[in-house]
Amino acid sequence: MANWEIAAWYVLLAYIPTTLLGGIGVVMLASFCYITDITNENKRAWHLAWLDASTNAGLLIGLFSAPAIFDAYGYITVFGVVTVLCAVAIL
Repeated sequence: MANWEIAAWYVLLAYIPTTLLGGIGVVMLASFCYITDITNENKRAWHLAWLDASTNAGLLIGLFSAPAIFDAYGYITVFGVVTVLCAVAIL
C-alpha cells in the first residue's frame, strides 16, 4: 500500500455492495433460490446453467481484462470499474 498513489479506502469501495448483501455465497444462494422459485421444472436446469455460465464468463473476462486496465489507467480505474459492475450486477 505504501507504493500506491491512492488512499487505502478506495480499495474497499469495490467490496461495499457484496458486503452489504452478506458476501458472494449469500448472493449466489439467493440467485439459485430465486431461479428455482420462478421457473418451472422443464426450464429450471437451463436457467441454472446460464447463471453458472455467466458467472464463470464474468470471472474469466475480469481475470484477463483487469491487468490491461491496470497497465493503462492504474488502480483507481480497476477498482472503479469493479465497483460499478458489482452495483449493476446487484441491480
